[in-house]
Amino acid sequence: MLDKKKKYRFKRNTMFIKNAEKLGKYKVRLTAKKATPVDMARYALSLRIRPQHAMAKFKNWHDFGRKNPVGTGPYKVASLDKNKGIVLERNENFGHGKEAGLIPKVKRIHAIPIPDVQTQVAQMLTGGVDLIKAVPKDQAEELDKDARFTMSATQSLVYFYLAFDAAGRTKNKTFTDKRVRKALMMAVDRESLVKNVIAGGSEVRTIDATCFKVQQGCDWSSKPVGYDPVAAKKLLAEAGFPNGLDFTLSSFSGAHQVSEAVAGQWRKIGVRAKLFRMTFGSYRKRQRDNKQVALLGRYSSGGVPDASALTGFYFGGTARDYYHDEVLNKLNRAGMSTMDVNERKKIYRQAMDRMNNEHLIFPIATNPAVFVHVSGLNMKKGSLSNYGIEPTDLSWK
Repeated sequence: MLDKKKKYRFKRNTMFIKNAEKLGKYKVRLTAKKATPVDMARYALSLRIRPQHAMAKFKNWHDFGRKNPVGTGPYKVASLDKNKGIVLERNENFGHGKEAGLIPKVKRIHAIPIPDVQTQVAQMLTGGVDLIKAVPKDQAEELDKDARFTMSATQSLVYFYLAFDAAGRTKNKTFTDKRVRKALMMAVDRESLVKNVIAGGSEVRTIDATCFKVQQGCDWSSKPVGYDPVAAKKLLAEAGFPNGLDFTLSSFSGAHQVSEAVAGQWRKIGVRAKLFRMTFGSYRKRQRDNKQVALLGRYSSGGVPDASALTGFYFGGTARDYYHDEVLNKLNRAGMSTMDVNERKKIYRQAMDRMNNEHLIFPIATNPAVFVHVSGLNMKKGSLSNYGIEPTDLSWK
């Protein structure tokens, strides 16, 4: 993974490692270049132990695990087919289940790829599937009325946010003006989005910062601007746009409905946002190519329970950095160079407050994982997995 010639997504997550030494058949030593506060979280969540004897068989090392999955956890992969899906079977020899709280209860899980939501719902109604995920709000609530089905939402570390090109990386320099960013944020009714647009029922709530208190270092003492369309329109006029403005609002998979609703709310202050829907891959390319004027996105907190997930990814000169805020860059470096938990909390409190006060990233609301499943299926809540649940969270009543 440290080979400079090897390219893979999120390589920067492991670049704090200096080297790895094999000490024995079941032991390895990792040495870091310097003290890193997120090292244990990265070891636990970002690293994968890959058996050399299995990996060496593939000409393309990316094919490891993709063609012939190797499972050492609660479930084994019984079969894998890109059209028929993946079949998991309970690993009766999994020796760490009780200790780790990962006891597999369902014997067999068949995950089927069905891209179209309408087909997913049809399969649910006819008994073809027992569980579907990421169901739109209206359909999830309608299915929940049927005694055969239950809607379950579980909180994770995922949230919706709004961001603009404050640095002027695109040809559109409109959002380098702090007043414009503030005005557009003031025109977003977050409570209405929570109540009418985002699925998840009581699990959906507005957030005041782009991190969760459960994450190490996360803290804030300020709030984002409140909803005030009258003041927003006045501020927009002061910034030189008395007749509103036109621009493109981008969104990627999972955030399209919220972007549509926000664009509708902006109409009240004369803002005409053209919606641009993207896949996640095209979003990342557009981002790197300096074409992201405004974005309604969703973020999974970098997959680690640490406040640096936001500052490390969106600031400091990365491809996501559309802010070029040196104060935040400095705070990011400070947060990643101290091991003191309380000191890190002070640092990230300053960072979250600056984002709110400078109107750089607007936190909107949580994005719970929403499932609809047959009523005979139990689902344990509380997992911080980006996917909402683990296979071991499922059991039959």
